[in-house]
Amino acid sequence: MEHIKQIINIPEILFKKGVRHTVISAGSRSAPLTLSFVRYKEINTKIIIDERSAAFIALGIAQKTKIPTVLICTSGTAVLNYAPAIAEAYYQKIPLIILTADRPAELIDQFENQSIRQKNIYSNYCIKSFELPDNFNSSESSDFLIRTVSLAFETSLYPCKGPVHINIPLREPIYPNIPNESFSYDKNIKVRDFIIPKIVLDKNDLLDLEKKWNLADKKLILIGQNTTNLDNAILKLKKNNSNVVISDITSNIHKNQEMFFSDILFSTKNQDLKETIKPDILLTYGGQIVSKSIKNFIKTSNIKEHWHIQDDNFFGDPFSSITKIITSNPEYIFEKLAKIENKNNSNYQEIWRNENNIIEKKIKKFFNNSDFNDFYAIYKILQEIPDKTILHLGNSTPIRYANYISMFFANKNITVFSNRGTSGIDGCVSTAVGSALSTNKLVTLIVGDLSFFYDRNALWNNYDLKNLRIIVLNNHGGQIFRMLESSSKLNELDEYFETKNNISIKNTIKDTCLKYFSVDSKDNLNKNLKSFFNKSKKGKIMELELDSIKSISFFNEFKKEFF
Repeated sequence: MEHIKQIINIPEILFKKGVRHTVISAGSRSAPLTLSFVRYKEINTKIIIDERSAAFIALGIAQKTKIPTVLICTSGTAVLNYAPAIAEAYYQKIPLIILTADRPAELIDQFENQSIRQKNIYSNYCIKSFELPDNFNSSESSDFLIRTVSLAFETSLYPCKGPVHINIPLREPIYPNIPNESFSYDKNIKVRDFIIPKIVLDKNDLLDLEKKWNLADKKLILIGQNTTNLDNAILKLKKNNSNVVISDITSNIHKNQEMFFSDILFSTKNQDLKETIKPDILLTYGGQIVSKSIKNFIKTSNIKEHWHIQDDNFFGDPFSSITKIITSNPEYIFEKLAKIENKNNSNYQEIWRNENNIIEKKIKKFFNNSDFNDFYAIYKILQEIPDKTILHLGNSTPIRYANYISMFFANKNITVFSNRGTSGIDGCVSTAVGSALSTNKLVTLIVGDLSFFYDRNALWNNYDLKNLRIIVLNNHGGQIFRMLESSSKLNELDEYFETKNNISIKNTIKDTCLKYFSVDSKDNLNKNLKSFFNKSKKGKIMELELDSIKSISFFNEFKKEFF
């Protein structure tokens, strides 16, 4: 029982560190953990049966709040079901704290129920793994728990954000014989607090950067996924005509860039234009970049100076072109570079702005003359989506289409999320549900039919999702495989890649509290969008019935026109 009394204090430690949300999946071995969090009223708890969905819901909460969310599950294969979301969190740098109940070490591999090898089970996709002792018979072991849980929280945030695992062996009896009124927490626990250092550059290193920056006439700043609040620093950088800012759709600096159609521009076959927009210095910061054309342009352009800013120890070079890694705070670097007044009369910003305006006019004309298809639907939705919406984009076509035409919501305060850490379809709906459970703002998910069906257990809960809007692009299969030249001509396309299906979304929705909308034409879409986004007492789902062949045909015409 002493062991249980110590375990009970985990929520007290985590609350003092800053945790406010926990997602729990039901189980027996994890009972002490479940009860300790449920009875600790200062932390919000949610119960989600499906562990895979639960982990993505926790990811969605942490993605929105920027604070570590706690996950709790029982032993055995329940632990493995967390793995997809943990991998996504690792590559997106989203802080999670995973608490897994386990059996004592001597019972592992002894044919005990729900027993597998759990120690270091997520080692490839966790910032760090810990294991608590299976007894607390000394004051040292009690302090070890406090240190370990405190360190787990801090490690999820620094030096690199991401998931942290604590495996917790529990001996029977696992149901504490403690009534609610006697279920007390040690309010005098002294947690360890860590002061995170600010990384600044050596004076000589900074002078070297400033000198090269000042001499360059064409400086391109590219911002990737999940960046911090850079608005003020970006605005200062833009005052210099030799600085151009572009970003990924998931960077969330939509208002403060010169070029919204960079995906299209970087695909130009005009070699003179390619040489004109090629920067003297490329400065990058942030995570994933959706655009393949941007990556290809950078890889093939032989840019002499490519500086990459990173404020953690996770280094990746998807462009194969980085020449200098600047380990520092991005706001600090941007502020320093923004103070430099380039004396050369550069027209770099003007070139990008003119190209952007030309493409914008062509895009509007192209879509206004289109038939009903999935790309047109996203074009229209992005124009009508309400201000301050949190927009989640499913993988495959939704994120790619939206990235091409992100300008059409740039004048609104829209926050965009997508599971682009590993780019899987397995948790898109759950991540959006997690986001909706952590805010009162409108949360809208645009997702394909396969992604929706794969993750429909996200809606298997009893929580109020009145601020959730789901738009399903139903092409009755994986349309992305018809878009890819390498797979579109395969004889096995229909059955083994596109996986055509006739499963009814309407039937699925009967088991939920969501209001259902069916759309099968442009007029129908235009008629329903406003009421779909309006406030209501229920969440809503809109199914767009689409013809895959027509959608592919339209996208091919788009490529001919713009690529």
